[in-house]
Amino acid sequence: MAEAPENGADEDDHFPSLEELNKLPGLETVWHNLGLQLGVRADDLKKIVNNHPKDRSRCKNEMFAVWRKNNTNPTYEKLIKALIAVGKKDLAESIRRNKVCYSAITSSQKSKVAQSPEIMSGMTSIDNIGMLSLNLYHKVSVADIKRDNHELREENEKLKESISKLEARECDLQVRERELQVREQELRVSKEEHEFQQERRRSEIALTRDEHEIQ
Repeated sequence: MAEAPENGADEDDHFPSLEELNKLPGLETVWHNLGLQLGVRADDLKKIVNNHPKDRSRCKNEMFAVWRKNNTNPTYEKLIKALIAVGKKDLAESIRRNKVCYSAITSSQKSKVAQSPEIMSGMTSIDNIGMLSLNLYHKVSVADIKRDNHELREENEKLKESISKLEARECDLQVRERELQVREQELRVSKEEHEFQQERRRSEIALTRDEHEIQ
């Protein structure tokens, strides 16, 4: 079979580069099963093991090279499905997000991206979609994180302001409560004084009445 093309792939079904494939993490223990899921022949996998019996990383890289060489359509979608099949769903979803991130800008901004030296630093071609998508996804993620951090700081400031207002309100309520307690005490004392004066007045009236009766 012919080797997978490097350029001209459809944006919705493009090919991952060998460099990008080799950088995928955590596949050293599942490379053999992954190769089977990708359609690599068992004989080719056996040769890879014989050539590098103690180097799983090298085996993984060789397997990807064979897959790209012998498969006419080594697409991202096939890679994603194979990764899910061998239990690497998180990695598969990460690749899918990277791909979506690139696809979201290609229709109107691909030419601008190609002209950006910051994004294209170290890139040999705009059609090296795998590496570009990861680069763009990293830049978008950083921008999202910065925006989220800014929003979090604003929310934190608002929260601090709300807490300060609540603390001030609580302090006012405590002062008001103490004032009410003092007022209540004053009213109680005034009531007791009033009752004492009334009792004293009644006693004086009764004493005066008794004196008149005696006379």
